[in-house]
Amino acid sequence: AGPTTGPGEAEEGLPALYTSTEVELLPQPVDYEASLARYRKTAEMTVTGEWMSAFVARASFNLGFMYQFGLGVSQDLHMAKLHYHRCREVDPSGVHTPVTMVLLALGAHMF
Repeated sequence: AGPTTGPGEAEEGLPALYTSTEVELLPQPVDYEASLARYRKTAEMTVTGEWMSAFVARASFNLGFMYQFGLGVSQDLHMAKLHYHRCREVDPSGVHTPVTMVLLALGAHMF
């Protein structure tokens, strides 16, 4: 085993970038088209294993959110509702409070 280093000490050969304690956050452009394509592809998957449920549910929720607020798509409250329900359907043991809250808000918005 090699020598250990303390906080702030660089191991030999590592660039300073990896040893700096300062983190710089840079704004990234939003690519709604790519997000929409990836969420759709994932949300449309058939759940063949329990491990997939959370991923498919999250993609469905994100699609619902995009449709509800018109992010990268035309606002479509009915499509939003459909995706939120799909979220609960594919992951019945998942976190339902956020989904229930957005469905209530969506229902109020639709009237």
